[in-house]
Order: sequence, then C-alpha cells, then structure tokens
Amino acid sequence: MKMIKGNVWDAYNQDRHSMILCPCNGYLAGGKRLVMGAGFAKEVRDRFRGIDVELAWAIKAAGERINDKQPIWRYGFCNYTSGIGALQSKEHWRDVSTVEIIRYSVSVLQKRLDTDPRLIIHTPIPGIGLGGLHIDQVMPLLETLPDRVTVYRL
Repeated sequence: MKMIKGNVWDAYNQDRHSMILCPCNGYLAGGKRLVMGAGFAKEVRDRFRGIDVELAWAIKAAGERINDKQPIWRYGFCNYTSGIGALQSKEHWRDVSTVEIIRYSVSVLQKRLDTDPRLIIHTPIPGIGLGGLHIDQVMPLLETLPDRVTVYRL
C-alpha cells in the first residue's frame, strides 16, 4: 500500500484496470439504493447519477443481509462497472465506522486483488472522516495491502 497526499479524483480513469473505492455503509434504503448522503460517498453519488442504485445491486450480489428489521448488509467490498467501488466502513449510515468492519472489508478486497493481479485501487482513508475513527486505528489495517493500492490523504 502506498499513501500519498492528494485528491483521489486525479486517479479516475487512469486506465481500464483502475478503480476508485468509496468508503460506504451497508444501509440500503427501501432495499433498493445505498445511502450515500454525506462525505466522499455523497460526492460519488453526485458525480455518478444512479450509482446508489447500481451499488445496491452489487452489494446484494456480494454480501449478506445482517439485520432482519432493517435493510443492512455486510459486503466488505464490491464494484460497479464505471471504475467505482464501495469499501464498507460501517453498517448503518448513522453509525461510526468500526475497526472490525474495515478489517473485514480489507480482507475481502485482498481476496479480489489476489484473483485480479491487474486491478489498481485508489481510495481515501476509510473511516476517519464522518466515520469517526483516528488514522492510527485504520492505517495498520491498510498497510497489509499490496502497492497496487494507493491511499489518499488530503
């Protein structure tokens, strides 16, 4: 894993094997769209109309529903064909991020990287903005990832 200071959007569409990951929750409003109402997730939703619906489909395919009363899913990592993916950092959009969920998400991402050696990932640091975690809690989890993963810090 490499960490650089900069804007993750500078890496968008660098090549066909690059993907920007958006730290996200697992709450699917009405079971049909991923809630992306704040932070980097909102920025992604505003740039790519309908991505909240497309990511909801990808989450359902990649993960499992973990709450019978609310549409909350555990998926870790999923991708959408536009070069955008989601890396789960929390369950409900109202929650704070947890080290446990990010650890799980990094393990799912690592499995994908193992099966696709051409995949290049660009992502902001998950869980530290609206997620409420400190960078020192998250970085040890990300440091296990290969150099094909670039983490951006503003």
